[in-house]
Amino acid sequence: MHPDWVTKQTAQCTFEKYLRPKSSNIYGWMKKVVLNCQPLSIVENQIELEFTTLKPVCRRTLKSAISKVYRLAFEQVMELLPQSFCLCFDAWTENSFHFVAIYAIFNDLEFKKRTILLSFGTLLDESNWTSANYADTVIALLESMNKSIENVICLVGDNCATNRSLSNLLGLPLIGCASHKLNLAVEKYIQGFPEIQIINQLMIKLSTPLKMAKLRLRTPLRPISKNLTRWSSCFNMLERFFEIQEYLDITDPDLALLMQNCVQILQIKTVMNELNLLNQLTVYLQNPSLTLLDARNCFDRVITTHPAMKQYLGSDAKIVHSPVFENSVVKVLNDKENDLTVEERLSLKKLEKNESTIPAILSFDRNPYICGASTTINNPSKYIDLTFIPPTSNIVERLFSLAGRIYCDNRKSLDNSTLEEIIFLNQNKDLWKEIVVDKAMK
Repeated sequence: MHPDWVTKQTAQCTFEKYLRPKSSNIYGWMKKVVLNCQPLSIVENQIELEFTTLKPVCRRTLKSAISKVYRLAFEQVMELLPQSFCLCFDAWTENSFHFVAIYAIFNDLEFKKRTILLSFGTLLDESNWTSANYADTVIALLESMNKSIENVICLVGDNCATNRSLSNLLGLPLIGCASHKLNLAVEKYIQGFPEIQIINQLMIKLSTPLKMAKLRLRTPLRPISKNLTRWSSCFNMLERFFEIQEYLDITDPDLALLMQNCVQILQIKTVMNELNLLNQLTVYLQNPSLTLLDARNCFDRVITTHPAMKQYLGSDAKIVHSPVFENSVVKVLNDKENDLTVEERLSLKKLEKNESTIPAILSFDRNPYICGASTTINNPSKYIDLTFIPPTSNIVERLFSLAGRIYCDNRKSLDNSTLEEIIFLNQNKDLWKEIVVDKAMK
């Protein structure tokens, strides 16, 4: 379309200027649907078309473009995957389907942490959720990317029995999610305070339509009850209790039985202070740059204050599947390689540097104008940078929240393969620029 583009180009000109208008239009619709979690039918919505500069296309055209771009992005993932990487995974059940999300985490050529979604789909055999079926699914995914279990350093996931069994079948260490461990530890801690359970019953009672209607006459604040799978909901519940306490009808016989006396209130406030600190730790564990060493240091401090939590947070707790591997990684991150035992060194065999990647020993002659000029690096680490190994699988939990927005109630008829393609492109948005869409549309 531009045969004279070579003579007309300038130093500031980019190739995107010469992309076909059709490709640019499809790219615009893909960004709306994939990155903004919109339905495919938006391309045929008259109100949307009235207020957009994009030209109309049919949903079949857009769906076809998404599939083509997905295949090109998948090929890029195959090229980007290094020889060693971690797999972070979890499962999500919705609309009678059991989806498994698998991320690859590694350091790229610039030694920056990289996280790529490899798959979001169902198991090979949807009729059972056994660890053997999980193992077959993981192996099949790796084979499709010309990789094998030998390329996987470790698994990162929840501390459930299925994941532990899967790790045993694959012969890989399992990094149990630190957030999951903390959740179990705090749940056990909360059980020692029956007053909290009574407040939860009170909140459930206040959530009934009649009680809620009476409460709305006094305050717009709504009661919050405890979530069974997230301990932080307990902290939110207690906060809300103190916010609405003055608005409660103490003459209501149903509520009067669940009201706390002054001594119980003081005790709950004391617990609230401690729960506030633990809640801050829960938020801190969401940091994507967190390392195993950071999580271990935090847990050691918690154990100092709450020794009973060692049952879940200790480095040698029964819930830890691979204590040798986790401890060895922590030692390397803490610059204590000399303290590694023989067993720990064997567990880190895959993480040793190749001879070509080991930097040469650096030595400088003494110079009075350069501080520390005589420094010599005689003992460079023999292991690769281990900061990319995540201590939590929170990234997968966040993905499921996104999937819930895309796979909502009025979009349950969405084909599973299309759902996987949309989520894959959403999470790997840096792999499909406008030029990739143009290539896919040829």
